[in-house]
Amino acid sequence: MTGDRRYSVIAAAILGVMLGSPGRLSGEPTVPPSPYWKNRITFPGEAFRVQGANADDPDWIKFAILLDPYDPNVVYYQDCRTYEFHYHFAVNHLPPFAGMTPRQFDQATLYTAGRLAVLGAVIMPPSGGWPTPPAYPEYGIQFVGADPFTREEIAWLFDIVRQSVSAAAGVTAYYFPSYEQTRVARENEAWFLSQGIEISSSARWAQGNVAYAQGWALGRLKFFPAELIQSAYYTGQLEPNDILLTDGVPAEIPFVAGILTLS
Repeated sequence: MTGDRRYSVIAAAILGVMLGSPGRLSGEPTVPPSPYWKNRITFPGEAFRVQGANADDPDWIKFAILLDPYDPNVVYYQDCRTYEFHYHFAVNHLPPFAGMTPRQFDQATLYTAGRLAVLGAVIMPPSGGWPTPPAYPEYGIQFVGADPFTREEIAWLFDIVRQSVSAAAGVTAYYFPSYEQTRVARENEAWFLSQGIEISSSARWAQGNVAYAQGWALGRLKFFPAELIQSAYYTGQLEPNDILLTDGVPAEIPFVAGILTLS
């Protein structure tokens, strides 16, 4: 769905609500009810979230926003204790993705052309590990996509997600851009601030270097900028038994022995 069509759907839905008429909303498909998804979550003690193992590891909960013909103003939060990845949740509980392979799912969610849903996560301050981390009155919202969203799309999506999080007065929601969304965020930081959206990252809660997944690996350490990772892999410069050092982790990355990131 093109950006213009997406915005026309949103405008029509909002207009229908404002006028008190069901409009096209009455004909929208629905998602079968399940104990594994909900439309609203609670901060900070959401039961669906995954708690970080260490005091520097953020908590998180993933979500999907289905696009036309579904209501694009509804967020589907998955029970991340059961479904850690977007794919496994979506193929089991979201009708547009039933029977899809992982590659088909990526094509339908990570790219502008043919996108059926927007994926993302609400990232919460660390709550596990020792010593007990401080209780920050804030959380981050992140969207996933191999193609960058426009600033207007981000602002619209951000507001939808923020409104679906039940939190006490004084709790702040930040925009945590993923790697592919970083350039748009940096170039439009002043504009985002004018919309009431402050850009940050989970590094604001870190007490030092953070390990996304702990472990060890043997391999040759090779540096490639994030935008060159795929081409390096295809040409054999980066191999499966190498340890990748990069400046950022994109949404899609080939199999390697280990990953170290500078950001």
